[in-house]
Amino acid sequence: GQVTLFAPTNAAFMAAATTLATLSPAQVRSVLAYHALARRLLSTQLGGDRTTLQGSVLPFTPPATLDDGATVIRADIVTLTGVVHIISAVMTPTPL
Repeated sequence: GQVTLFAPTNAAFMAAATTLATLSPAQVRSVLAYHALARRLLSTQLGGDRTTLQGSVLPFTPPATLDDGATVIRADIVTLTGVVHIISAVMTPTPL
């Protein structure tokens, strides 16, 4: 099926490296799944709360602010399996 992926920049991963290094494999899977939605949504369709593949609700405030203050810095990269939005930070679900 089609998915929406919120992909952090390399700089975002570097900024979160210390925290990510302390996570268990199950927690890393949870963080990764928190960055994906089970359907294809372009940036014009992103307002409101969306349930992630991890199962938590990801709040989205138009035009481009996600959970944890992450912002969409490049939107609507269409792929064969969905759409990718590049974001400014690694988001962490609560609880992990």
